[in-house]
Amino acid sequence: MAIDPQYYGYYQQGLLDEGVAPPAISGPDFVRGMKYAPFDLLGAPVDLANMALSPLGLGSDMPVGGSDYLINKYADLGDLLGVNYDRPTGSGSETLGRITSGILAPTVGAKTVGRVVQGVGDYVAGAPARVADRARSVTLGSGVDPTAIVDDLIVRGMGDNGGPPMAPEAPVRDVDELGFYSQALEVAQGLKQKKGTGQQMEKMLINAGVKPDEIAFTPGLRGLLDQPQVTQEELVGLLQDQRIRPQETVLEGAKFESLNFPARADVLTPEQHFDPIDLQEEIEDALHLNTDAYVEAAFGGKKTEKEIEDLIEKIDEVGFPTADDIGQETLDALYSVARDQIFEEYNMNPTYRLVDPDTGFKIIGNDVEGFDIFNADGDRIAAYENSIAEARVRAQDLARDFGVVSGGFDDVRFNQPGMVEEGGTNYRENLFQIPEYEGMTREFYEKAHFDEPNIAVHTRTTDRNTESGVNDVLYAEELQSDWGQQGRKYGFDTPKDREKLAQIKKQVEPIQQKLNNAVDERDAFYRDFMNKIAKKVGGVKITNDEFDKDYAMAGLAIKAKDGSELLSRSEVNALMRGTDQVALTADGRELPIDPSNFDGVDIATKMGDLDFRIRSARDELDNTRGEFRADIPIGPLVGNSEKFAEAGIKRLLMQAANEGKRYVSFSPGDLQADRWNNPGLEVYYDEIIPKVAKKVAKRFDKDAFTGNKYIEELGDRFTIEITPKMREAIQKGVPLFTTGGAGLLGAGMAREERSQPAEGIL
Repeated sequence: MAIDPQYYGYYQQGLLDEGVAPPAISGPDFVRGMKYAPFDLLGAPVDLANMALSPLGLGSDMPVGGSDYLINKYADLGDLLGVNYDRPTGSGSETLGRITSGILAPTVGAKTVGRVVQGVGDYVAGAPARVADRARSVTLGSGVDPTAIVDDLIVRGMGDNGGPPMAPEAPVRDVDELGFYSQALEVAQGLKQKKGTGQQMEKMLINAGVKPDEIAFTPGLRGLLDQPQVTQEELVGLLQDQRIRPQETVLEGAKFESLNFPARADVLTPEQHFDPIDLQEEIEDALHLNTDAYVEAAFGGKKTEKEIEDLIEKIDEVGFPTADDIGQETLDALYSVARDQIFEEYNMNPTYRLVDPDTGFKIIGNDVEGFDIFNADGDRIAAYENSIAEARVRAQDLARDFGVVSGGFDDVRFNQPGMVEEGGTNYRENLFQIPEYEGMTREFYEKAHFDEPNIAVHTRTTDRNTESGVNDVLYAEELQSDWGQQGRKYGFDTPKDREKLAQIKKQVEPIQQKLNNAVDERDAFYRDFMNKIAKKVGGVKITNDEFDKDYAMAGLAIKAKDGSELLSRSEVNALMRGTDQVALTADGRELPIDPSNFDGVDIATKMGDLDFRIRSARDELDNTRGEFRADIPIGPLVGNSEKFAEAGIKRLLMQAANEGKRYVSFSPGDLQADRWNNPGLEVYYDEIIPKVAKKVAKRFDKDAFTGNKYIEELGDRFTIEITPKMREAIQKGVPLFTTGGAGLLGAGMAREERSQPAEGIL
């Protein structure tokens, strides 16, 4: 490796070997290290004496009068005076700054040099050989070997056989019941600085790889780090007591009596889907709204242009033509074209139907309008389920709630046709829960799926085979977070999402006003039209209260004073669509009403224009406002897709490692998108999960295979290999908030000597 010019002096002094890359330099840390020069100068005699006594067991981590002792006492004085004097953090940049100050003043910095040398593994390992070969070492003109003192110090710290340096004893890793540990706790236990400001302590945690989420969600930690003075003992004590400890609920087996829906739904034909009366109304409406297109489709090339123009004009005059207006043959031809168009549009998104032959429960709907659930009596008991898969689950829960089938709340929910790929054994549903965390105001529930609270991520798994093994694959049929999904869709109860909601409300205000104006104008026109008819036939005028109460329900009838109907609701509604009607008058006469020219106004055209404005305003309002509410409680590991994917993947790897599996494989995105009628799942399963999985796996073992592998009965699936190295690392504990890795204990290094990299997935 080429030597960076800026570190050439350190290589020349033997403080870094050519094969050892120096740490990244932080300017502020480097300058802070240089400012400790006076204390290094004053404390050098004590530090050198202490280092000489260390092999005899008489040394101290912080001898009285040594450089670190003087720095901390000075900082204590600053705390009393309200002046912040930074204490040492032990970072690489800071240490290089202290070495630089020692080079400028050659009599100082002995302890600092010793500390740096011990932190460079390759240099340390070579110390015994250099001591043995000292006779051949390069010396100064005075005959003094410049590295001899350093090498002697290193060898004294080794075992009797001159083997690798002995790492300072580290506390036993505190692993919870699931196998997770707290990175914050490990770092806090290894801090050399015994006290400091909360800000200093937090900076040291972050610099050592502790994630901001762990600080934010650990109960009481944020409050402690906001204090002006914090001791290491206080920090460790809080983390031992309050660290987040996830729980897991495992549902397994199919113990309940299940609904017996078929694996595949029936697809209704247009004739099965449409009620004859409703279909006829749709045909008439379609012909009325698109007269030109249907006339051209029916008679283009069969009639002359003049004949087509005359027919269109005639239909426009009557609005809704009859056989008397245009002839039965012409009417049938137009109806046939309109019907074919309606059927074609229906077949693009048909209605699906599932019927349980045992209970009579039905699921009917489509992917656009959602799915409704009906009981045996034909009563709709649930509506607007997003996908047929979700409707199956919801129907099962309702059947259980109504006592139609038996089953408890501890039974699996999703082990049904269409929700598990063919084959596989040992089906399980694992619910990864966070029972308590900082800022929790209420528990999160997604009752449509599970009854348990605060499920950060759930996985549904089966055991499967590769070509070379039996049950050697833990297969993730699903890895998802209802909590995270709802937060992304509706917004979390956080300052950021509440600000977003406030901006949305500002955008919505003028659109809402436009909608209100259009509705008021339509209602005023309709009410005025109704009362003009009532006046013509001698009926009772409709009050505003009656109109507001009944209009939205099913229209209004025109009544006489005795309560008899002069025009029924259906007749009034037909008038609004432009169909001529004959009303009875209060004195018993018949009165024809022509809606195409009622007091000079075409009623259907006017109402159509107003309804179009209302629909357009509503669409604009829905598109702008959406369903964002910013009221989903925020919690650990659910803030975005990568966070809950990481948590789920780590738990799957732990499960697979403990069960002796060789692989973890994942369901593909296209299958998930089709199953749940959610196109976004394709990106999540095909892009996000593989990206996160590779980062997690490589931190446990950089040589572990991650990519497509053939799984029996399924084909190629994205797969992670559980290598022996990965299994060993996992069984030593997995950090809850950072991405995989052996951690500090697994690396065999003292925490103060090497911190876990801070990449992670946030």
